[in-house]
Amino acid sequence: MKDKTGIDVKAEVKNAYDDVVKYTADEVIPSLVDLKNKGVDAAGKGAQWVGENTTVGKGVGYIKSLLHTEGKTRVYDKGDGSTETREGGTVAWRNNNPGNLKFEYAGSADKTVKSKRTKEQALLSAQKAYDGVVDLDQWGNAIFNTEDAGKDAKAKLLTKKHGDKTIEEMLPKYAVSDYSGTADTQAYAAGIHKLAASRGLDLKGKKISDLNSDEFNALMDGMKKVEGFKEGSVSIQKPETAVASISNDPTQSKAPEAFGVASDTFAAANNPDPYRSLNSFMTAPGCAAQVQVASAPPVKPPVFLPPPAIPEAPPIIEPLASNSSRNMTVSMPASDVGQDIKDRSIAHIVTGGYSSYRG
Repeated sequence: MKDKTGIDVKAEVKNAYDDVVKYTADEVIPSLVDLKNKGVDAAGKGAQWVGENTTVGKGVGYIKSLLHTEGKTRVYDKGDGSTETREGGTVAWRNNNPGNLKFEYAGSADKTVKSKRTKEQALLSAQKAYDGVVDLDQWGNAIFNTEDAGKDAKAKLLTKKHGDKTIEEMLPKYAVSDYSGTADTQAYAAGIHKLAASRGLDLKGKKISDLNSDEFNALMDGMKKVEGFKEGSVSIQKPETAVASISNDPTQSKAPEAFGVASDTFAAANNPDPYRSLNSFMTAPGCAAQVQVASAPPVKPPVFLPPPAIPEAPPIIEPLASNSSRNMTVSMPASDVGQDIKDRSIAHIVTGGYSSYRG
């Protein structure tokens, strides 16, 4: 080919191929990588926004606020009009608090507490220290909006406050005796090391700040297992649509003030528990909430007044060609057909007959 055309086709093809390869390596691949990175970044930001701003992203366990706490029952407002009731399980599960972070306050159910600060002060301290704290339960245990927020708080406590300690040095400060019982730190440490060993890891003698990610996860999971993390039952109460009923009882449409009763007194008499007033809470755990029924006065059809009477039209006198209203006589020539029915012409006209006879 080169002898006939003077062109080394093989060399030209190779050069073109090399140019394509170089261009692909220098331009196309970096562009695709950059595009991929931008897509991943955008997807990550989108996922973060969904996670931070929607109840779907925040997960089924997301809670906005505490509505009621009693014994082993927690009722939460989920922020979307529904409520979540958690019963049984461990307090770590009920409160989204796997680290059992506690903030003591005076007047709590824990009678071993010596603190003099109020619950409000304790809650403010918890919220300043950790993200996601929405409330404290009756014992002073923190309640987090998600379990992940609770895990992050536990990790922060271990690394920031106890990072310079080994597990054996950390536990006496972390696991203290309180209303839940006496802490056995030696058994606690043994349980953590046992779980780590099952994963081929050795945490003994290592400071918490020196643990790698696998070792730190083993520490977190070992603590969770030793503390007996256990889930209970969950029920979600969706908002009910109000049902309107028509009542002929006029008292149902009147405000309490109409009967000389203040609104707050009326509300207290009918809803002695403010929680029940707010959430139509069940009469016993597990029972369905009562639907509130609104009443309204009877509906009356509108009444329309009859239209005004239309007066009689006035008589109209229209003169023919004179301003005078005198009588006029009109003369017309006699018709071929008379007015008498005996006339045969009229008879034929009336009966539809035809005749040329004219008598």
